[in-house]
Amino acid sequence: MQYFISLLSDYFRNVDKWVLLLISIFVGSLIFINYRFGWENKIWNAGSETEKFFRFYFLYLFAFAGAYFIQQLIRPNVPKLLWPFVIVVLLAPAIFALKVSFYEHRVLFDKYFNWPNNKYLFTIFDYPIRLIIVLIGVWLLWKWINPPFAFCGLTFKNFQLKPYLILLGLMVPLIALASLRPDFLHSYPKMKVLDFLPRVHWYDRLAYELSYGVDFLSIEIFFRGFIVLALAHFVGRDAILPMAAFYCVIHFGKPIPECISSYFGGLILGVLTFETQTIIGGLMVHLGIAWMMEAGGFIGNAMKR
Repeated sequence: MQYFISLLSDYFRNVDKWVLLLISIFVGSLIFINYRFGWENKIWNAGSETEKFFRFYFLYLFAFAGAYFIQQLIRPNVPKLLWPFVIVVLLAPAIFALKVSFYEHRVLFDKYFNWPNNKYLFTIFDYPIRLIIVLIGVWLLWKWINPPFAFCGLTFKNFQLKPYLILLGLMVPLIALASLRPDFLHSYPKMKVLDFLPRVHWYDRLAYELSYGVDFLSIEIFFRGFIVLALAHFVGRDAILPMAAFYCVIHFGKPIPECISSYFGGLILGVLTFETQTIIGGLMVHLGIAWMMEAGGFIGNAMKR
């Protein structure tokens, strides 16, 4: 754990404090605007999938490129391979916007299966299909820019189990407190989406939770494995803060404490990924937190009854 503390201390000691402050204010302003004016809800209420895609794309691009703009304005670090860097910055939000807005597979399930099997299969296979979308996009860009790391940090090299277990342990009381909040219990557990079934078996819940976990694999691959490590190939540590800004914005539909904490959590995981060049520990923490939140929501709602 001391090793991780030293990595984080080194980052925060050396990061430009004005860059950190201004990007944090920028992210805080986006959070305020979203929860004050319902930014994300308005995007979801857009008509077609295409319109949703472009709205999400410009939201993600604004947060991602906006953070880079602030960073370059305060402490210029123009990469030698400028145009490949710019292209990746422009295309990365498109990959995630497609992941979020893509629903064509629902049409196929509705066409070939009857109720409730069509909705059940869509619910179980939705996250794996979105993972495939992310993998195709990041693999193509990764092969093009060819950074000197294992693909998206998918390696056990430099992975240490104990510090991540300690991080998970520290999250237990925080999640326990969060599970007392009405907004948390309204959102969790996510597996209540299966309540449309006449009867929910244990294996249905297990299948959903495994599928739900796949979503966090896609998120870690995209944000820490791809954005941090691929863009570190161009700008080094300067890839971390814009990733955290982008990562925070994808939490706009979550309870506001979760959204705010995602910025700091993304920043910490970004630093650890950059220094260790692996996402395995971050994936373990992310999955652990997600499933603990599921358990907290299940227990909290059960206690309300």
